[in-house]
Amino acid sequence: SSLSSMKLTEEGKQIPVGNGGTVADRYQWTQSYTETSVILPLPKGTRGKDLDVELQSQSISIRFKQGDKKTVLEGALVHRIQKNESTWSLEGGTL
Repeated sequence: SSLSSMKLTEEGKQIPVGNGGTVADRYQWTQSYTETSVILPLPKGTRGKDLDVELQSQSISIRFKQGDKKTVLEGALVHRIQKNESTWSLEGGTL
């Protein structure tokens, strides 16, 4: 099966299977057999509570809560995701 050939780092994180890329210098993404990660740079000083992140089964939306409520990323997903198994984190200015 494809899961049996999954490769992990020493920390137990999945190693991407060669899928991924950069979209218009806005964000990067990688994909493994069971996980997709989107790396999105944000303005310095951005905190998790500054963002409204909505992960739906077929779409994603990331906006600032205050000010002009600027949309950071929004769109339809190519494939369905498990909404209840999806997470996001903000570390070092990157979502």
